[in-house]
Amino acid sequence: YCLKCDYGNSDFDIRNSFSMFASYALPEPAKYRSVLGGWQLNTLLSFFTGSPFTVYSGNDSSGTATFADRANVTGNPFSGVPASDRATSTYYWFNPAAFSAPAPGTYGNEKRNQFYGPSTHQIDLSAFKNFKIGEHITAQVRAEVFNIFNFVNYSGAANNVQGSNLGQVGSTYDVSFGAP
Repeated sequence: YCLKCDYGNSDFDIRNSFSMFASYALPEPAKYRSVLGGWQLNTLLSFFTGSPFTVYSGNDSSGTATFADRANVTGNPFSGVPASDRATSTYYWFNPAAFSAPAPGTYGNEKRNQFYGPSTHQIDLSAFKNFKIGEHITAQVRAEVFNIFNFVNYSGAANNVQGSNLGQVGSTYDVSFGAP
């Protein structure tokens, strides 16, 4: 019944986002119009800051049977982050040593959604070639490349103090939402 105890960032609080779509139709040449004409280049840029997250204690430390108790923050989670290991695909987003489980019968000192996860960057590129077939019909051949610079976009990190993988990112952003 303590509303100010749950004051914090919304689950959907993306602080900064930038999206831009650009399209350029190449000029029609006077000669060889069937081969060199009808080309269009497109790009889509998408940049977003990370989503907020909460680290949970992993047990019912408060004794309220909610099983959603927040952890104690005992240090700066973004200082002293363990080194990532590409060989084992272990990537840490925050330092797990900065969190602890609260004492039995107490609440943790972490605020709701106090920290932010990894940001997302993606640049897509496409090229279209339009072919006129008669007066009213146009056929289009297209080539599209998604995430052309191969940015790695991580999903949120494991956020359970009792888990052995606290602070580790287990997948990329796309995979966490069902993409292959």
